[in-house]
Amino acid sequence: DVQCGVAKLEVLNACGIHVHEGTDCSSAGGHYYAKDLVSSDPWSPIVYFSDTSGSVASTISVEIGTGKPNTDMLNRTVVVHDLQGARVACGMIMSGQARGLSAEEEHSSDATSNTIRSLFTFLLALVLAS
Repeated sequence: DVQCGVAKLEVLNACGIHVHEGTDCSSAGGHYYAKDLVSSDPWSPIVYFSDTSGSVASTISVEIGTGKPNTDMLNRTVVVHDLQGARVACGMIMSGQARGLSAEEEHSSDATSNTIRSLFTFLLALVLAS
């Protein structure tokens, strides 16, 4: 959403990119975190900003305290929201083996984080290109 860099974010989930509870895009559910361990939604501050052409010029890494290990995010949905908080793109976090990695590569400490990072990057590129 080209407005995600110039407009004030006033709506819940505006310009957000979040892992959701669901295991398919037709039923993504709410944000994925351990509600019994984490007092407030850790996904709320996670947003993207684009320039007036709709491009994102940088990549950042942030730690999101979900109260759950990254491996529990496999087969969950990632949703990108527009300025109004509407869901405009969705994708799945797939296991490394589903993406052609060996079992050793999949179980490396960074495999799931890299999968999530790659999916976020892909979804943002997809949304910004449309």
